[in-house]
Amino acid sequence: MPYYPQASLAERVMRNLRAVLKIFHNQSQRMWDNKLHYLAFAFNSACHESTKMCPSKLFLGRGLNTPLENVGDLTEVLVSSEEERTKFWMEAIRNLNMARNRVAKRYDVGRKEARYKVGDTVVCQMRTLSSEGKGVAQKLELKWSKPMLIVKFLKPSVVQLAVAESGVLARKAHVSQLKRYYLSVG
Repeated sequence: MPYYPQASLAERVMRNLRAVLKIFHNQSQRMWDNKLHYLAFAFNSACHESTKMCPSKLFLGRGLNTPLENVGDLTEVLVSSEEERTKFWMEAIRNLNMARNRVAKRYDVGRKEARYKVGDTVVCQMRTLSSEGKGVAQKLELKWSKPMLIVKFLKPSVVQLAVAESGVLARKAHVSQLKRYYLSVG
């Protein structure tokens, strides 16, 4: 199956932030929360691998100024033409696409594409959340659905499924959530 990104950039940032907070808290367990502004500055001024730019540059159109940089004239930093802003955003988008392609290429090495067609019997991955109020424990729930039929392709990688026994339309699913169903004879 080809690369199918499921995690967002926000999840990646949160994972990095969690790791840095653990280190930050471990170094100074009594005063760590008094110095969070240093951590925020570091995160907002650090260059990201995907965009090759820092978040402050993406959202403000300029990098963050350190106290020493605030001594000079700010007019040349704040003035930029529409053409420069457009060029800047096009470069950021190009960098993101290159990063995505790089990850996809690594992911796709040695992968075999699962080919499905209309009429195939499959099972679909279930994603159940635990709920104490409903008495549902995720770890005890089934991981795969009952057998379903692929009724049609909505997109090249999204299918419409129907319950195999009744033919009633059940749900849409991405092909990465499917697995062939083989009836065991015996």
